[in-house]
Amino acid sequence: MKRIAKNLKTVIYRRKPKTENYHVITSFETTLTELGLIYATFTCNGKAMNFILDTGSNLSYVDAAAISEMDLELHECNDSVMGLGGSQDMGYYCSLKLETPETVTVIDLPINDFSGPFGFIERENGVKIHGLLGNNFLLASKYVIDYEKMKVLKPKSKPVK
Repeated sequence: MKRIAKNLKTVIYRRKPKTENYHVITSFETTLTELGLIYATFTCNGKAMNFILDTGSNLSYVDAAAISEMDLELHECNDSVMGLGGSQDMGYYCSLKLETPETVTVIDLPINDFSGPFGFIERENGVKIHGLLGNNFLLASKYVIDYEKMKVLKPKSKPVK
């Protein structure tokens, strides 16, 4: 076993994104160091909303407390979500228009009660979190998380000819 292990090599190929082809959505050096989280701030209905970027979650959610605070409109939903804890009815969702200075993303997000964990983050660090954006959002919006530069990037649109 030792001889085989000595001969094994791991090679990781990594394409570095050319920064000039991307909009910087957020820099997370400070948030990762201070909070241990990567989050991005968007504008929605003229107000700032902070979302955790969660690559471990397949789905994205908005916190129930953000609905009245951000003047969001609810829509009924009959879908359910399957996760490690079993199946859960979504009940309601809301459509959000999340804006940065360079980008606009419209997404329907189911509503979930994150008052426990998000309340803890706010009490401990003073940062209000309004939801989390999982892989469905990250893939659809084509976000790139550049851990080397500690930035979240979004490809610039190519001009239409």
